[in-house]
Amino acid sequence: MRYCGRDLDRARDEELSVLEGGDPVDHYLLQFWPAPAGPDRVVRQTSRTAEYWHRHARSLPPPPSPQEEAEAESRRREERESVARAAREEAESLLWGGRSPSPSLRRVGGDALELVQLDRDLADAVDAAGPEAQRSMARWAARQAVVKAGLIGVDRIATALESVERGEALPEPIDEPGRAGEGLCTGPGVPGARADATGGPRVDVAQQAKALTALRAAVEPNPLRAALDALFAAATTYGGSYPDLFAAARREIPGLRAG
Repeated sequence: MRYCGRDLDRARDEELSVLEGGDPVDHYLLQFWPAPAGPDRVVRQTSRTAEYWHRHARSLPPPPSPQEEAEAESRRREERESVARAAREEAESLLWGGRSPSPSLRRVGGDALELVQLDRDLADAVDAAGPEAQRSMARWAARQAVVKAGLIGVDRIATALESVERGEALPEPIDEPGRAGEGLCTGPGVPGARADATGGPRVDVAQQAKALTALRAAVEPNPLRAALDALFAAATTYGGSYPDLFAAARREIPGLRAG
């Protein structure tokens, strides 16, 4: 690139008159041509103003090299990623009751988050207890739900509960979450009580339907999910008294206490 300017000093001296509408007194020529990259150099200098600006330019630090630019961009990218990661961790902590979950608790799905909202410490204890204690917890919770819902005296429900406690599949149609299964909550001999959900996880929940949900949860292949889902379903049968259920769980399951 080539730059030429005439009357720079005069233009500087008459700058005010030009701004007030006078005729311009300086002229410039810019010329560009292809050439290999190289350092800037002054070919010709003909004014005090140009000398001043050349001196100022030489006092400036050199521009960053391509490697320095790449390193700076890498640092900026790492900083952005760090900020985004911190934001994700904070959001996850809020979602999970104030602290990040273990990988297994994060992955398990089901009603894990629902149970965490009721009792995060219990969810962590179940998570840490191991598969055997988790399966015991799932079966225990299913029994508590059936008893609380008043279904233990209904032959078909009691038979299904015995299957769960033996580690067997649920009989039909209780294994179906749709209309056929829920129809077991009505008919002769089936009580019609509803949960007192004051302060509890659900409002006006049919205890019988949630007891069936607990039975189905207890046979989930993943023992952690089975325990968490069955506990939450049992909690909905207890309504506002669900803390009593959770206190009993801590007393009754030895592996849970150890966890």
